[in-house]
Amino acid sequence: MKKSYLFTTLLISGLALAQTAPTSTWLSAPPAKIESGETYALAAKFDSGDDGHGKKYNAKTTVQFSISEKAGNKYIWKAGVTIPESINKHAGMAGKDWKIPSLPPSSSLAPGTVYVMRVGFQNDNDAWAKASAEYEIIIGGSNSVPDALGFKAAEITLKAAEKLEIPITYSSETDIAVDGLKFTLWTITNPFSDVWHGLYSNKRVLPAGTNVSTTITINPPTSIEANNIIWPSDELASHDPNAKDDQYKAPIKNYFYQLRMIKGNDASFTPELKNVQTTLIITK
Repeated sequence: MKKSYLFTTLLISGLALAQTAPTSTWLSAPPAKIESGETYALAAKFDSGDDGHGKKYNAKTTVQFSISEKAGNKYIWKAGVTIPESINKHAGMAGKDWKIPSLPPSSSLAPGTVYVMRVGFQNDNDAWAKASAEYEIIIGGSNSVPDALGFKAAEITLKAAEKLEIPITYSSETDIAVDGLKFTLWTITNPFSDVWHGLYSNKRVLPAGTNVSTTITINPPTSIEANNIIWPSDELASHDPNAKDDQYKAPIKNYFYQLRMIKGNDASFTPELKNVQTTLIITK
């Protein structure tokens, strides 16, 4: 009986001394619907927890307000803002006026995917605030696409680099939402085969206007690069990126890059207009 009593006492003591996990709670949550480019006052309280023996933990990382895409139990972080004053503090309030960056509107998300705003941090015991305060939001705007679009030059020549800036022109009566302007990159063997290598789009809201000039950045895909540098056009034949294509006919040495504009949400990558495409020449 004494052994049993002693074991029970130790068990109860152990439960009583269990550590407290870090937590975060909204004080001033965002509205249910927000707009990219608008500023919202956000505030939350946080507590870093303790070890159950009197030692209080502090915040190892800054408290962060963030926006993520959520599908089921999976999150994809999209944007965030930190509160530096929260670092190394045990508990308190974290507040920030946050100007929301340009993000695709909720209407453009895949079915079953929503935006959530969260507030979380990590304590100096390497524990994350598991119950990170989460708030579902709607980001307004329309998935607008341009009225007319095209490449700035009939034939674009660029020097091989880690990033390529593709010149674009467009006309639109309204601002163009993020990802509203898109094009694809292909390698072509004339006349037998074309192989798609990537989809590219605008990553900021583009202003309305007529014949507006802008650029879209290409990070060369792994299928046509070496050491993060895109292959020059005169080296395409030696690399032979189209070799596995069904329509490929060897031996073909006349390779070239081609850019094609596409419709805003066309998953089949159909060109917007037959003439909205151009040859891309990459030099050394």
